[in-house]
Amino acid sequence: MNTDAQAAELEAYRAIVEAAKMEILARMPKSEPLGWKLLTLILPIILTSILGFFVFKMQSNITSRLTLTQDYYRKRLEVYGKLYDNLVSVRERAQRALNEPITSAGLDDTVEAFNRSYSGNTIFLTQPLIIASENMWKDSVRAIAEPSISPESLATIRKGADAVERQMRLDLVGD
Repeated sequence: MNTDAQAAELEAYRAIVEAAKMEILARMPKSEPLGWKLLTLILPIILTSILGFFVFKMQSNITSRLTLTQDYYRKRLEVYGKLYDNLVSVRERAQRALNEPITSAGLDDTVEAFNRSYSGNTIFLTQPLIIASENMWKDSVRAIAEPSISPESLATIRKGADAVERQMRLDLVGD
């Protein structure tokens, strides 16, 4: 009996040890599968790369648009500068033509240069400026068709030049 009691006692200890072992194993954190570990490691890298690519594409698109816009407005300012220089020349020559014949004052060449300046660069001009420039050009052509410029024609040219200048200022300040 002694052996049976010892065997029973041994079996009881084994059961207690096995229960303790199971309890310890249950409380220990279980290791995740290898596939899940790889997925949690690689997925953020892939998603960050994709997001970075989209941000790069959007940024390069914005940068190229900004560069084109800057180039456009730089060219537009240059065109407005040349147009204004021609406008000043038309005003000066028209004033000179009041006292001299139109041909010796050089008004006809200046009016032609003004026409080339605005008609060759209409892509950079606003529609109201194109209309004002065309009206001024037409008034100037009518004035140079006369042998000498009259004070009324000079006033018409000045009025047209003022309209062009006013529209240029609106365009440059309004943009």
